[in-house]
Amino acid sequence: MPSQAQRLEGTYRRNLNTFLKAGADLPQGAEHARVNGASSLNWVTGHVLGSRLLILSFLNTAQPGVDMQDVRARYGKGTSPDPAAALPLADLLSHLAATQETLAAALASADLTPTVQSPFGPMVLGDFIDFFGWHEGYHAGQAILLHHQLTGQ
Repeated sequence: MPSQAQRLEGTYRRNLNTFLKAGADLPQGAEHARVNGASSLNWVTGHVLGSRLLILSFLNTAQPGVDMQDVRARYGKGTSPDPAAALPLADLLSHLAATQETLAAALASADLTPTVQSPFGPMVLGDFIDFFGWHEGYHAGQAILLHHQLTGQ
């Protein structure tokens, strides 16, 4: 039976694969399109990257080459899509993909049982990471729907 860390790594890997599919073969400029007022694919991807970086910080690691505070300032909860301040979607996807191995390594060596002070109050670390896996999965579904709407595929 897989460990909690292995199950979490699998969840995050599946979510990443969905985001990579959602970001492929988009028409020029489509990453910033807001279908029916929804968030853009760029914003949803940046938002998830910011969440991943937060998870890494709770695992006492960071993703080299990515400033968590900058990403969360652009894409965090309470922000709105802003094409003028957005990072390129290709960069967001590249950073998101790079986090996967960092996350897998951190999960493999982490004790997921302590209670941490999360943004939602005290939570067991493994439960906190599991919640963000669900959160990311929600946005992965949103991203793939945006891809279908933007490409007609």
